Amino acid sequence: MVSYHVQNKIVQKMTTMPISKNQEIPEDKFNLVMLYKGGLELLCKNKCIEEINAGSFCGEGAILYDSEPNLTARAKQDSIYFQIPKEILLDIPVVHWKLLETYKKRQQLMSDLVS
Repeated sequence: MVSYHVQNKIVQKMTTMPISKNQEIPEDKFNLVMLYKGGLELLCKNKCIEEINAGSFCGEGAILYDSEPNLTARAKQDSIYFQIPKEILLDIPVVHWKLLETYKKRQQLMSDLVS
């Protein structure tokens, strides 16, 4: 739940990227990946910990902590995603909170995988 002004600001700064089936998304510390169409697998050590569909996102760990990505996102089918710059997102408290929640959930999934 963000204002229309903030939504417009996000839309103006994001870029649209196509990705082919089985291709990996190059994660970076500067952009969040939000899936627009298709499906992705989030992989940890080549094992799928989560599948995400349109409207979901990944790359939150690198955005929040300026760390190297610890998950790989691979397209399950031809897909389209948005890259959203980090500097826009971290200034929105509700978005920042959602990124933190998702990061903690995925860290637990990776921990369960190792155990």
